[in-house]
Amino acid sequence: MNADTLDTKPNSFGLLAMALAAIGLVVAVIQLSAGPFEAQEPVEKTIAETAVAIKDAAKRAVTGQKAPEPVVVSSGMNIDDMIGIAVIIFAAAGMAMALVALFRKETQTPAYVGFSLGAGVLLMAYLQWIALLICGAIILVAIINNLGDILPS
Repeated sequence: MNADTLDTKPNSFGLLAMALAAIGLVVAVIQLSAGPFEAQEPVEKTIAETAVAIKDAAKRAVTGQKAPEPVVVSSGMNIDDMIGIAVIIFAAAGMAMALVALFRKETQTPAYVGFSLGAGVLLMAYLQWIALLICGAIILVAIINNLGDILPS
């Protein structure tokens, strides 16, 4: 058989899946390496405020005082949140287009690559947050263990 007689199907959805997932990967890597883009409070201030809050909560628990009413702060969306959502949307759209390509019985390789790349981008985004949560928990444990040394009575 020559190439003209082969039944070739267009790979439009598979290629679109690869492109969307690749865009999601590029945006995620840019955010991870160049971000955060929004101005952040210094880590020292956040840790100091957390230590003071823990100390005050411990004093209230010992003396039997009631906790103050929580203050609800609505900060809204910032550029870093929007970039994170865009990464998830691109990755999920790539995976969805890959499934459409497989459903249409297009060539499987672009669809598999698009789906795998999109799943990898989602996994990378969530593992980043899990790593940050673990680091935050380690810092909180260190603060609690050294609370007497950090703040005077």
